[in-house]
Amino acid sequence: MAAKYHLSYPFVIFDVERDVYVMIPETSDAKTVQIFTTTRDAFPRGWTLAADKAQFRGRQIVDASFLRHLGRWWIWCMELNGRRLRLFSARDLIADDWEEARRPAAAPARPRWPRPPETVRPPPQPSNSKHTFLPPLSRSLALPAQHPASPVATRDKRWTRPGGRPFVYHGLVFHWVQDNSRHYGNGLHLFRANLTRSVYTQHLVRSLIPPDRVDGGGPLPRFASHRHHHVDVQSVGPGDFYALYDGDSRHAILL
Repeated sequence: MAAKYHLSYPFVIFDVERDVYVMIPETSDAKTVQIFTTTRDAFPRGWTLAADKAQFRGRQIVDASFLRHLGRWWIWCMELNGRRLRLFSARDLIADDWEEARRPAAAPARPRWPRPPETVRPPPQPSNSKHTFLPPLSRSLALPAQHPASPVATRDKRWTRPGGRPFVYHGLVFHWVQDNSRHYGNGLHLFRANLTRSVYTQHLVRSLIPPDRVDGGGPLPRFASHRHHHVDVQSVGPGDFYALYDGDSRHAILL
């Protein structure tokens, strides 16, 4: 693909109902959200513009990450203006306007930002789990306020930018956010989300923070010892997953 503006974060998923592959690349430089599709036979080429979402024209939306769950599409994305992590849903990802989860009129006022720090401990792994690609939580973190509606998080560089593919594990929804607090690619956090069209809560369960050391010690291998900002978790069967992630080291090795 080629465009006159920056393209990145080519998030791809297969839409079973339409029988096509769907991609939403980041097009924030164009101040719009565009959806592309291609057929099974043409994939990974043959992308054509399927929708230019009018509701986002003039807005800079980055790293849209989406998931099919409970008969709807759920979309996490960051709006650069105000640095807000927003949550949308739609029955039809392409044809429908994306609905933003709104706070019910009777809900209490949003608490002041940020909430006091609290220690987060990872929940125990299921006894029959064979998947160990997520290392233990490496440090305690101060959680942002729990928002029952969009924006899910605001301003804080640790929580506001999506960091990979949301997924469902044992019936629970998980989604990634980038930690850009010290620099771009400082690390990733995994949240477990409870979401309906009117309610949203999330809880931190894992962190992937690269150790800033040449030897690459810690939970990540040496190639990711400095920066790490995206994970793609792919289901390959009932209860079986592959996790692909990026990274780089401050010290290059020349061959």
